[in-house]
Amino acid sequence: MATDSQFVLYLPDAEFWNEDTNTFHNITKKTVVLEHSLYTISKWERIWHKCFLKHADKMSLKETLSYIRCMVIEPENISDDDIIYIINDKQSYNLIQRYMHDSMSATYIRQSTGPKMPDSEAKTAELLYYYLIKLQIPVDVFEHWHINRLLVLINVFNIKDDTKHKRSVKEIMRDNNKINEERKKKLGSKG
Repeated sequence: MATDSQFVLYLPDAEFWNEDTNTFHNITKKTVVLEHSLYTISKWERIWHKCFLKHADKMSLKETLSYIRCMVIEPENISDDDIIYIINDKQSYNLIQRYMHDSMSATYIRQSTGPKMPDSEAKTAELLYYYLIKLQIPVDVFEHWHINRLLVLINVFNIKDDTKHKRSVKEIMRDNNKINEERKKKLGSKG
């Protein structure tokens, strides 16, 4: 049974032409459960030694096939032909893409609001694990969340933590005036 962060894809009985092998293949009707999560990304990065989030839009066909294979919850129940069918079937592939790009959250963060993870940093699985562990969120809680929801959570923490430490200009001026007055008294100065 799929969780709320997983995606269920129904494959029909089908026959398709595999251009790589120049042969017809039969697909038997099955249900495939997929997960686009930090765990899935870490599996893919172990194979390809690339930052998934940085290269997701530029993946080769082999890398895309590999990522879909990594997304499958029960990989023993799906063949390479099934994965190739999914990629070649526009409807199936579009459904997966829609699932992967879903925010999975009601939270909307304006681009100009607060700090986020530094853009110059490659957001590898290990870096994301670091951020979440540093935030003291147990791994078993976040590891299988949809990755977009997880990124929103990290950004919310960053924005809220940054907001606590910011002081208004009025507060800074008040504190500086207080320090100046104390120094004048201590030094017996008028300014």
